[in-house]
Amino acid sequence: MNVFLREACALILGPPGSGKSTFLDAVLAGFARCEDVLTFVVDLKAGAVGIPWVRPYLEAQGLKAPKPGTAAAPADTRPGVDWVASTPAEALRMFRAVIAINKARQQQYQDLLDANDTTLLPVSARLPQIMVVVDEGAELLSARSFGDPVMKELQELVGKAMRTTRAMGIRLVLTAVDGNVSALGDTSVRKFSPVGAALTSGESSGNNLLKLFPSARVDTRQLTAKGCGVIGAAGADGFAPTGFKGWKTSPSMVREAVLATNQRRPVLDQVSARAAGEDYARRWEPDRAGWLWEGTTGTAGTTAPAPAVAGGLNLGALRTGTPDGGEAAGTGLADVIAFPNARPAGLNLSSLRGQTSASAQTPVPAPAPVVGPEWLAEAIDAIESAGHMGLKASAVAEFVNRDRKTVRNGLQAAADRGELVYRENGPLSVFVHPNHA
Repeated sequence: MNVFLREACALILGPPGSGKSTFLDAVLAGFARCEDVLTFVVDLKAGAVGIPWVRPYLEAQGLKAPKPGTAAAPADTRPGVDWVASTPAEALRMFRAVIAINKARQQQYQDLLDANDTTLLPVSARLPQIMVVVDEGAELLSARSFGDPVMKELQELVGKAMRTTRAMGIRLVLTAVDGNVSALGDTSVRKFSPVGAALTSGESSGNNLLKLFPSARVDTRQLTAKGCGVIGAAGADGFAPTGFKGWKTSPSMVREAVLATNQRRPVLDQVSARAAGEDYARRWEPDRAGWLWEGTTGTAGTTAPAPAVAGGLNLGALRTGTPDGGEAAGTGLADVIAFPNARPAGLNLSSLRGQTSASAQTPVPAPAPVVGPEWLAEAIDAIESAGHMGLKASAVAEFVNRDRKTVRNGLQAAADRGELVYRENGPLSVFVHPNHA
């Protein structure tokens, strides 16, 4: 089963506790395997989705300390995702850049299109496809802006990107909790997202499966575990709704994926980088990205330099797809999120706890036992990865696939023992790791 995203946006539906966050990690890992795909991430919930993908880069820059017993990432480590937006203002910069890139590519790559006798930009390691992953992106489109000009423009540009950027190699992956029109904003989200995935864990009768695939005939009796679901794709290259079981991911897996793919991930082409301008060039400067490392145990006063934005990488020897198109120009999603027998070559996505890091010189010791439920150690790791921003109990609940009340009680007990710090701020209250408190 292959999922082709060269021309398609994707919509992922999953209620809280269905494994949506870990599913997104698998999606991002699939994109990282592609030498012709660059990934932008928008997560207005404190950027939680993108943080683990950036942490190795911050270690390499001396802005964050590696976990005890883990060697720091190599000095040449680049961010696992090329841009992270955690606020509406930063997301607006990103989508302004996306629209500018689309226009510049249309104008300046006409000779390339003519030479290849095509209207679709021939993406490659030197001219990568841009995949914009927007967590709860469908809800972003449906949210009422209440006179907020930033949110209003952001919503307009997200919709415009879905409608107008296909030919120039820019596509979106959106998530949503619910498939109702009230949650999606309008039917255009589904119209421009021929690839759909409905996570079935925690669903009830009349669930997202039926909303996304109304005529599907899929036996879901064995798809009740977290991370299970149904995926389908409309169109000539598509396939009927099919059951799948996703990978169980973790921050340590993300770290290994970033390091394993560091030499194959592309950089943005010069035409696109110039079009994106200062909004793109300054995306890692402290006034924009400092929230990723401020107050953490890195090298004080260090400024994160922006990664290279131009040029290209000759990584043909690393292609795992066809000689003429690589992994179908950004279709690495399929091998990761499909059935377990589709394990990607060269990248071990199994649990790496207690094993030797791909970049470390010494084995990574198993962590000391954590008092409490079995999910607590993973939750504490995620909270530590979030840095000084911390995580809300609801975000942790979704990450560990447990109900919010159970997670809140477990986290509060850990805070009472000194394993976490509870930073009370009304609806914005978060749990923070002691290393970042």
